[in-house]
Amino acid sequence: MLLVIEVPVTFYIFYLNLNAPMLPYDWDRVHGEGWLWITKIPTNGRIQFDRWIPVGTGFLVFAVFGLGKDAMTMYREWLNIIGIGKFLPDFVMGIKKERSQNGSGIAAQLSSWRQKRSAEQKTRRRDIYDIENSAGDTLL
Repeated sequence: MLLVIEVPVTFYIFYLNLNAPMLPYDWDRVHGEGWLWITKIPTNGRIQFDRWIPVGTGFLVFAVFGLGKDAMTMYREWLNIIGIGKFLPDFVMGIKKERSQNGSGIAAQLSSWRQKRSAEQKTRRRDIYDIENSAGDTLL
């Protein structure tokens, strides 16, 4: 998806730059008297998107790759290494409490009830099996 947007825009910007005058490189002109000055060029209300496309793309790439599960784990490790992790809330550091691991919604309660019911049925079956076997031993 990113390439579908970025490649055509890059070629278009390249095409626009081909029309710019080509001047020979001059070190003194580039690093001369106004080296530390920033020249502001009026745009007459026209947005120069060729300067903002890389910025937007950078944010998009960071959102896709920099906010993934592995990246967040790595950021948490860095925070722990430098000692900031102990001052942050547990949810920021990815620490799950026992209650939050089981969940708190209806689905989690239903799942918990099913597990409890299944364990009770297994125990009841085991007890019945033990009673039947012990009754047979006493009759012999």
